[in-house]
Amino acid sequence: MGIASPWDWGYRNQLALPLNLLGEIVCREGINQLYLVSRNNAADININSACMSNNTTQSVQPYGKMSTIEGGLHIPSLPPFHTSIGNTTYNFKDMVYTLQGGIIVVPLMSALATITIAKSYSHGKPIETSQEFLSLSLANTFGGFLGAMPATGVIIAGAVASTCNVKTTFAGVYSGMLSVLTLTFLTPYMYFIPKASLSAVIIFSVMVKLNIKTAYSIWKTDKSGFIIMIITMFLTLFRTLSEGLIGGILLSMIQLICTWSRPQISVDEHKVPQSKETYIEIKPDRGMYFPASETLRDIAIKHQDKKHPIVVNCSNFTEIDYTSLQAIQSLSNELRLNGQELILMTGNPKFKEKINFATNVTVCLDENELNNHITLSVKD
Repeated sequence: MGIASPWDWGYRNQLALPLNLLGEIVCREGINQLYLVSRNNAADININSACMSNNTTQSVQPYGKMSTIEGGLHIPSLPPFHTSIGNTTYNFKDMVYTLQGGIIVVPLMSALATITIAKSYSHGKPIETSQEFLSLSLANTFGGFLGAMPATGVIIAGAVASTCNVKTTFAGVYSGMLSVLTLTFLTPYMYFIPKASLSAVIIFSVMVKLNIKTAYSIWKTDKSGFIIMIITMFLTLFRTLSEGLIGGILLSMIQLICTWSRPQISVDEHKVPQSKETYIEIKPDRGMYFPASETLRDIAIKHQDKKHPIVVNCSNFTEIDYTSLQAIQSLSNELRLNGQELILMTGNPKFKEKINFATNVTVCLDENELNNHITLSVKD
């Protein structure tokens, strides 16, 4: 953004406004013919802008142009293991050092973009993820021998195919033939396309996919997810795409860690039938992993002074890790010093075997077994 001139900004906005207005009509009215007209207008804008740019004098160039692109198809050859930029030559080790995290970020973004676009236009049908990854890997592998840039799914091509009700994958053959013809005959003329017109078309293509109602629904149902979405969007807009992607992933991981480390835990006091004995039931609403074991311990310690058995209801547990089992064993030893017993209750026999293998804490499969155990413990 820092190198864009006022001419670029003004020209881009002048082109993007009518395109976005037409796209808004398409989104509200659902008129496919208008969508095709808007796509044709996008192509006409680039062609007319290139003609206008070509007619300007060499001394007056108000708009930034594309860089010179070598015409024709690349001759198949091995991918280069060294390159020269200016007067500096980089070997393979230097290229890897220069790319640094991009070696991981670029394939990751490519895979995420491909799956996301496929899901966006699947219309409720299942997605064969392995097939998508296989086609993506083959395209990038063979593209390396043709001097191609890293391949990924294209949202513009997906939007056009979806709107035109494409039924078979032969549409890919058709678009591929057009791409080959363009690379063969029209590549030298791409130099005259102003960057502002390209940015206007890209903005239009993305703006059509924006849905304020979806953003409002996310805000009403998941405020933390909405905040992560906004932060990721601003990182992508004002920093770089890779920073936005990595930031969004890290924030989502932090959200998951916070969710699993702070489960909702209900505490109730129950009376054993036909007995005066009572016990404290602690029931987490999700599985138990190490970050949540400290929360469970804090709640159990708060009820140490009541001298009643503490029962952890594991009916909502889907999984538990070894570190959490050791934390439960430590809690049991701590409560035993205070004259209390820690009991786990689960209806899953396999889950009981796992707990008994790693700890010596008492495990009951149902309430009847629990009540009998507490009654016998009082008599002893």
